[in-house]
This record gives sequence, structure tokens and C-alpha cells, in this order.
Amino acid sequence: PDGSSYHQWVRGHLLNDNLHGPGTADNLVPITQGMNRKMEAEVESPAKAAIKTKGKLFFYRAVTTFWKMPAPLDVFPQRIVVPWGDAERDPADRTRFREKTAHPPVTIEMATPPPATASSFVPSINRGSPGLLLKAIEKHGEVTA
Repeated sequence: PDGSSYHQWVRGHLLNDNLHGPGTADNLVPITQGMNRKMEAEVESPAKAAIKTKGKLFFYRAVTTFWKMPAPLDVFPQRIVVPWGDAERDPADRTRFREKTAHPPVTIEMATPPPATASSFVPSINRGSPGLLLKAIEKHGEVTA
């Protein structure tokens, strides 16, 4: 935490919302902005591009190792490993799927433990400035009045 945005804390999706990941507590973890950017660049963007192919099936896992620290620091991930790739229906049971080809797994790590003053506090969007809210919304497309 040197004050740069790279080290600011965000609630990061384990499975991105554009990949049908829910905005629920079991899919959100406190990570640094740098970890979130790496997840976006190395996992989410390629996966989002791949799912545009109609009829293709995919698998995606976010294997998370949490810091072994007292609460609330135990909810901060030390490492997230994401294997993903093509899937196919299991010929023996057409209701099941199996991995077909995988991209190399991506590892996102928190190099140092979160500071003892860190918490898993969930900020209220009602307390954010209009500028910050607009900036967040603009990431998803053009904003019109």
C-alpha cells in the first residue's frame, strides 16, 4: 500500500459478472486493484472473448487459498489460481460436462499479507461521489443523461 491505485482494495469477482458470476459474498473477495487488473487482463478478457462463439462450452474454476490469519484477515485471498478452457458433453452422461482443452492456469497472488488494519468492509454506493459512480458505470458503456 503505497497510495497508488494499484494497491487500493476492491471487491473482486472470482467469476466475473460478464461470465455469469453473481455479485454475492461467496463470489466476491477483497483484493488489490493490481490483482483485479491481472485477473481482467489474463483471465476475464480472454474468457469473455471466447464465450462469444455460439455453441461452445467452457469450464472455469477459481481455486482460492486464503491467508491463515485472524478474522477478518482470513477472508483475504493469498492466491487465486484460475484454470479455464473448452469443455464438452460427457458421452457417457449427456447431462454432465468434462474438460476438453485448457489454457495455462493463471495465478494471481497477494505478495504480502493484508495490513492488520485491513477489513472486509463493504462500502455503500450511497456514500460514493457522483463522479466515482459515473466512472464505474462508464466502464460498461457510454453514459447518457
